Amino acid sequence: MLLQHNSNITNAQLAKEIRLSPAPTLERVKKLEENGVIRHIQLKTAKLDAKAAYQKVHIALATKPSGCVLWIFFDETTMQLGPFLFFGGKPGEKLPDISQFKIAKHTKGNKDGVKSERPDIREVRKKAFLRYDRIELIYDALFGAQLQTLQSTK
Repeated sequence: MLLQHNSNITNAQLAKEIRLSPAPTLERVKKLEENGVIRHIQLKTAKLDAKAAYQKVHIALATKPSGCVLWIFFDETTMQLGPFLFFGGKPGEKLPDISQFKIAKHTKGNKDGVKSERPDIREVRKKAFLRYDRIELIYDALFGAQLQTLQSTK
């Protein structure tokens, strides 16, 4: 419950809250990540008529168990969501390798107008994402059987 309300809580703070030492707290969090209960989700949004052909993804996301990117399109008039584009593995799996994607550049140039590279950011092409037209299908992509298992134990 604590992680649901504050995903940025430090391990030390979490350990204090649950009255456990930091080492076993970290082990438990890692186990939750490995089992796909905790996902590291990078959220992106775009209007339906957006022309973006890629999304910028930090390479650190690839080191996280269950890392993924969710690109949500929306209708600017009705605010209806969808389609949904998903880039990632199954719950508990790491993000697919992004090292082969183009290295991103800064959007603004330096004083000489040169846009320097951002070595930790990759441009993941739209065609690398899986498309889902309904939000219910995203639940399965994000949590799969884990969500169904959790719901059936309630």
